[in-house]
Amino acid sequence: MSVLGGQLRVLRGSSSREAVAAYERAMEVVSGMAARPVDIDLEIAWGISTIHLVRGDIQAAAESSSRLLSEASERHRGDISVLALRVHGTARLLGGSVSEAIRLFEDATSRYDRGMHGEFQRRLVSDPGPVTFAHLATAYAVAGNAEAARARRKQALHLASEPRHAHTSANVLGVLTISAVHMGETGIAAALARGCREVATRQGFKYWIARS
Repeated sequence: MSVLGGQLRVLRGSSSREAVAAYERAMEVVSGMAARPVDIDLEIAWGISTIHLVRGDIQAAAESSSRLLSEASERHRGDISVLALRVHGTARLLGGSVSEAIRLFEDATSRYDRGMHGEFQRRLVSDPGPVTFAHLATAYAVAGNAEAARARRKQALHLASEPRHAHTSANVLGVLTISAVHMGETGIAAALARGCREVATRQGFKYWIARS
């Protein structure tokens, strides 16, 4: 069910009723299992946190991602910690805590390892490295640090291009569009938005089609 939830997030969007139902059912099933795959509940909890975020329930996203971060740390799951830091950082950014968001994103990018985390693009929809760098670029843009924002944008685009993965690309291009808008780079923002829309339309990513 958690795999189904991930695929529904890609095709229907993270706030879709189908995705929410799949993740909730997955957590229900896992909670009742005597023996379960190691730490699968953490991956499901991450999925639920992202759903709160996309739905605009920022407080719930901040609270659930904070719990997930603590749990991942206690279980020594550095891979899940990177995911939790990104969601928590995004929740803080949307809640107006820009400096805190930057700290969380920087922490996440410092822990990122392509060999360890790259396979998340298969299991959990997107590669967290380039996506987190894109969010960090946006946070720096909001903070008024254009130099740092452009440097993180370059890193995000580089990581997203090797290897190229459709949903990671759409995610990165969509988030970086917002960063460019905050810096007043209208031409770059338009190009990024077009790129996001082209990938999303080709793959049928409804959420990113709407975002672009």
